[in-house]
Amino acid sequence: MLENKYAFVGCSSSSKVDNEQFLNEAKKVGIALAHNKYGLVFGACNYGLMGEIYRNMKAHGSSIIGVAPTLYKDDFKVLECDEEYVLDTVNERISLMIDKSDIIIFLTGGTGTLEEIIIAIEMKRRKEIDKPIIIYDETGFYLPLIEQLKSIEKYKFSDNCTTFFEYVTNIEALDQILKTNVTKANILRLD
Repeated sequence: MLENKYAFVGCSSSSKVDNEQFLNEAKKVGIALAHNKYGLVFGACNYGLMGEIYRNMKAHGSSIIGVAPTLYKDDFKVLECDEEYVLDTVNERISLMIDKSDIIIFLTGGTGTLEEIIIAIEMKRRKEIDKPIIIYDETGFYLPLIEQLKSIEKYKFSDNCTTFFEYVTNIEALDQILKTNVTKANILRLD
């Protein structure tokens, strides 16, 4: 399957996550991306939700771009990626994953995922990118984050930060967004 568009999916890579609902969300998102002919850009890990997305997209023939930190470069030994990148810093890694993607999707995760969400929103706020950002959350896991962002707006620490992403709570809504055919031609590039 040759894709002309890629989704960066940020989510938990923890092997300790055993909540079936979170893993099922990842599986559904991976399948929806593959069916809509998206390739995957991800943090190059075969565990947790990240591994679930990877396995489902790989099983459906999607192209895979893995971006690993130097500390975890050995993860590529068990992954089959079409492109592999190993970078020294978190900022380099996040920047490359965002740059290689046409759409950015976040599922449940830890502090690394939270950092990626905030960086993506801030990059869009500063007009460094113009890509759809989606927080996919069937369980309500990110509702406290949404409330915090609304408080930031309320107290005028930042204007309109909740307007830079879509909060999606079901696979049908995500599928509809994916069908809009985002292509690289629609993306603002700052080269």
